[in-house]
Amino acid sequence: MLEVNTGGNGRLCIYTVEDLAEVLQVSDKTLRLYLNKGRLRGRKLGKRWFISGEAVQEYFSQAALPDELSEDEEGT
Repeated sequence: MLEVNTGGNGRLCIYTVEDLAEVLQVSDKTLRLYLNKGRLRGRKLGKRWFISGEAVQEYFSQAALPDELSEDEEGT
């Protein structure tokens, strides 16, 4: 995780795919799929994706999508 001083009164947390995958205990491939499909917001710089802490919070505050529910059911 990178922390960037925004110059104001806050700091911006930025994750790489690898860092966030480790924190969430999911595969890099899953995160890249979510980024490419727009389920998780991120920015691509060169060949690498970067995800803000705000985007992670936004993702987890959303209601689950129907296909995510069926994926969860298949895994149990």
